[in-house]
Amino acid sequence: MILHNDRETFTTLIQNTAAHFQIPDQFVEKDYYISLFLKGIQARFPYIIFKGGTSLSKCFKVINRFSEDIDLGYSNENNKLTNAQKKQLKKIIVDIVEELQFDLINEAAISSRKNFNEYEIEYTISESVEDFILRDHLLIETYLFLEPFPYEEKEFTSYITEYLTDIERPDLIDAYEIASF
Repeated sequence: MILHNDRETFTTLIQNTAAHFQIPDQFVEKDYYISLFLKGIQARFPYIIFKGGTSLSKCFKVINRFSEDIDLGYSNENNKLTNAQKKQLKKIIVDIVEELQFDLINEAAISSRKNFNEYEIEYTISESVEDFILRDHLLIETYLFLEPFPYEEKEFTSYITEYLTDIERPDLIDAYEIASF
């Protein structure tokens, strides 16, 4: 079951997680959507590398701030993505957006031939979130002209999953398929 489709449980978990970590509700909600997107792309595009401020905060824990965009690069043995791979990446991103029932609000501005694209992805903001101070959409940026270096594989865990782990509720992590990846 997809957690955000169970609005009552989702809202409760957003509020409880925010209280547990003493952070705004909107950080918890956006972090959840970022984790869903990353989990989907990581499973389908083996060359992808998650980089930038969000990765430093969420995976490496070296900065303590909420970074709301997703920066993606690539790594492969050829040090370059082919046009077919770029087209495949765009299709994967669009497919994930559709599967999560989000809206890609700038599709006309995206070209699979470009080495840099920004995907603006709109999602339904929870009714519990007030005074939204973040962007009201996900911003996915793909940088395909330069391979990130150095890089290493790290685990990504959403705030909600961390909270459920802290309160010893692996049943909910399993039921909503929100395990770390």
